[in-house]
Amino acid sequence: MDAPLFSDEKLIDKFHDALVWPDLCDEESQSVRKKSIESNFSADAVVGGNAEVDIPLPSFLTWLGPKLDAEAKLSTAYARDKLLEEADTIFGKVVENSERKLIEIAATYMSDFTDRMLFVDAPGGIFTNFRGDVCDNDIISKMLETAPRPLVFIDAKKDSQILPTMIEMEDGGFRPAYKKFESELFGRGEIVFPSDDNKEKTKEYWEKLKQKSSSSRFAMEVVEDCCDGGRIGWIDFRMMFSNEGSTLHLHASPAGRYHTGTFAYNFVHRGFKFGCRIIGTLKAGNSVNILGIYDK
Repeated sequence: MDAPLFSDEKLIDKFHDALVWPDLCDEESQSVRKKSIESNFSADAVVGGNAEVDIPLPSFLTWLGPKLDAEAKLSTAYARDKLLEEADTIFGKVVENSERKLIEIAATYMSDFTDRMLFVDAPGGIFTNFRGDVCDNDIISKMLETAPRPLVFIDAKKDSQILPTMIEMEDGGFRPAYKKFESELFGRGEIVFPSDDNKEKTKEYWEKLKQKSSSSRFAMEVVEDCCDGGRIGWIDFRMMFSNEGSTLHLHASPAGRYHTGTFAYNFVHRGFKFGCRIIGTLKAGNSVNILGIYDK
């Protein structure tokens, strides 16, 4: 198991509340009538139960937390009986944090929305589901028509280029990071940032940027220069998604709670040097809202 380099606490809290609907919150000690629904972590529901079909847990998940470090029993996960019963009155204060909630979100998907768990390598650019089936653009577009959003697990390999594109500072003001790349790496009129609807020009732009920016150090310095000692409200990146020039749009909202170096050095520079792991929710347009980032 590991603790994340970055986690979006507010996004995780809201997503967890919408998905899990917890009975208790982490306020003050309180007394409630316990409503017991078969747990997502129970051995019979997700891991370690007696089931006819055993499917190995994807390797991406084995380090996330002890609750997920086992074989998933999908036959029971799909046909899980939800038992509602009254129990004794309980007293207590729930231990809550974004890391635990993120693991519980993953466990809930394993139990109830397995087909909406997507895994992808970068570069590689091919989404697969929990069973290893390839999910093409048509399948993913269909997924995005209904809730909940697909939960995506990105395994960014060594030498994965992560390029900052736009930053809004916590105290206000936009910093178009991509313009620093253009001014430093391209000659006048050589290439301009394309419109979103021109897919071929977009691929050409990022492929040229990839060729010109073979080191992560410049991208790291772009983040540092743009922030200039301030705190980041939100920051967008493009990750080289496939060897054909397509990219993945990544959106992170630290809301001023993280140092610039978390994204400049640890994410951009170390992510390029060693790789990293990203968990997020998938949106249309090959775009991801980042829930958590983990070092390798």
